[in-house]
Amino acid sequence: MADFAQRLRSGFVDFGSEGASGPDLGDDAAQRIETEILASQHERVGTIDTAGILAIAVLLPLSLWNNVNQAGLLVWSGLVALTTLGWFDRAGGREDVATTGVWLSGAAWALLPWLTWASLDDDRVAWVVIFVLSYGLATDAVLLPQTFKVSAQPLMFFYTLSYVVAFLSRLMFVELAAIFIIATPLAVGIYGYEHLKSSLLAERVRVEGLAATDALTGLASRLGAVMELERRAELGLETHVIICDLDDFKWLNTHLGQHHGDVALQQVAESLRDRLDGWFLARLGGDEFLGINDRGLTLVERNSVTAIAVQESDEVLRRLSMSVGTSGALAGGSGAEDLMSEASLALQHAKLMGRGNVVDATPQLLEAETERRMMADKVRSAIDNDEIVPWAQPIVDMRTGKALGAEMLARWPQADGSMIMPNVFVPVIEAHGLSRFLGRIMLRQAISLLERLSRPDEEHLFLSVNISASHIVDPNLVDYIDAQLAGRGVAAERLLVELTETEQVTDPDMLLQALDRLRSIGIGVATDDVGSGWSSLNQMIETPFSHVKIDRSLVTAMHRPGGVDLVASICSLAEGTGQTPIAEGVEDEHQVELLLTAGFRIGQGFLFSRPMPIENLVRELRYGAGASSRASDGSDGSNLMPGLMHNMRQGGS
Repeated sequence: MADFAQRLRSGFVDFGSEGASGPDLGDDAAQRIETEILASQHERVGTIDTAGILAIAVLLPLSLWNNVNQAGLLVWSGLVALTTLGWFDRAGGREDVATTGVWLSGAAWALLPWLTWASLDDDRVAWVVIFVLSYGLATDAVLLPQTFKVSAQPLMFFYTLSYVVAFLSRLMFVELAAIFIIATPLAVGIYGYEHLKSSLLAERVRVEGLAATDALTGLASRLGAVMELERRAELGLETHVIICDLDDFKWLNTHLGQHHGDVALQQVAESLRDRLDGWFLARLGGDEFLGINDRGLTLVERNSVTAIAVQESDEVLRRLSMSVGTSGALAGGSGAEDLMSEASLALQHAKLMGRGNVVDATPQLLEAETERRMMADKVRSAIDNDEIVPWAQPIVDMRTGKALGAEMLARWPQADGSMIMPNVFVPVIEAHGLSRFLGRIMLRQAISLLERLSRPDEEHLFLSVNISASHIVDPNLVDYIDAQLAGRGVAAERLLVELTETEQVTDPDMLLQALDRLRSIGIGVATDDVGSGWSSLNQMIETPFSHVKIDRSLVTAMHRPGGVDLVASICSLAEGTGQTPIAEGVEDEHQVELLLTAGFRIGQGFLFSRPMPIENLVRELRYGAGASSRASDGSDGSNLMPGLMHNMRQGGS
């Protein structure tokens, strides 16, 4: 068994890519499989040997009761049964006691031919004894050396010599030969079965070794990492986990090719080995690496692990940054997958902070994540049950006060009368890939409202709907909008889609194709919040927008030196490229004057109206200020600007 376990260990070390050292899995994995083999061996002893010998201990006295000394038979049967049961239980783990039991059992078997010596001339007695001795000899020859740390040769020589002397003393040469003739094929059969089982287990170890090793880097794989975490949990070891992710790997892999990317990953793995001495290291996949130890990152390791240098070519050394998330728990607390999940969560927060950051999975962070998941469940339910409803904020001609349209805004009213605002639930929607469901709700409601606003003096009104970049590129979006417009008889020109900046644009070409499709059926497309985040002047030029909305931060900053000139240049650029500029966040009349000076004529903001429920909007547009008992967000209708609302009414809206 020791030799077999050693072969398992050496087999593990050989796994991995050529030239890369294997992970430190050998001893632990081999020991685990060796234990499993012993347990399997133990089970086979119980089914093959123990049951057989116990049956012999009962049946032999019964079959020879009238032919052999009965008291001797009972003593022999009891001794064999007790020593065999002790063998099966391995004396409760006491190897010394178990070994003593084996020798006592050997002594009992050596006495059997002498106990029946006087009756061996009886063929029935002789052949029963021959069969029993053959069975004991065959099973001991195969199972005894593998199950106990005892030298089988002296023991077997001891009771075999006893057989030989007993039968020779009666001149029973044929019967003596029969013992070895029967025992030999029986032993070969048992050994063949043992060898087959051992070979299957060895193959399993080989396959597990391959699966537990990352072929590219020679580190452990995700499976190997899980095995190590489970092993540490079983041993009750305190465990800390880090997950590292290269910040610049996608660029490296895309621009230099997959071969350079693979070489870089190998260099990163080697660098981690040097910097995280004593850590169990694994590659989870792609450019994600994992480390496990019992103390967490030291200050030196924190500072060194976030900056990695790889040899891009013989002349160029490229420095890459790594984001790191950490987690830790005592065994019996978080499970293996939980520890990895917590570290992965911390890694996500590290990436949100920028490049080269280390974030710990603190109780506060985990609590916030739990709340976020609870919020996500509530948001899913709210979307399914149409609890998120559209409100609207008018968009006006600032020169005349005439209402030109409105922006649809999502609101989530609660049973207690409170309101959850978009800045709370929209990030959750985006993070869980629910943007297209919210987008469809808002589009459907907007087109339904446009159908209502179909009076001759309302046909000039348009509605804008915020759609995330991930929803814009949905290949079914244009067909969905077109079908909704056709079904309600609404002109496509009355709908404006605003591309929000909150989701990162990952494929600019696909985005441009989607925007072109929307424009091709007559739908307007606006870029939202120009002057902040994703939106930029460059996108205004290169992207087929019909409208441009400047961010409220630019409107607020117009009183500063150069503020009006900056806004005027954006307005001029928009009009020069055929786009209609709209100012958001207008809050006072002085801003209106400055915006008009800068060339803007369309605005939106609290100065004109706060967001309001759809029914309030319809009443205000048709019947004027104060028609609704209350304006949006609980504000009185008196908070609306009476003069502007009067102009809006007079302007035909």
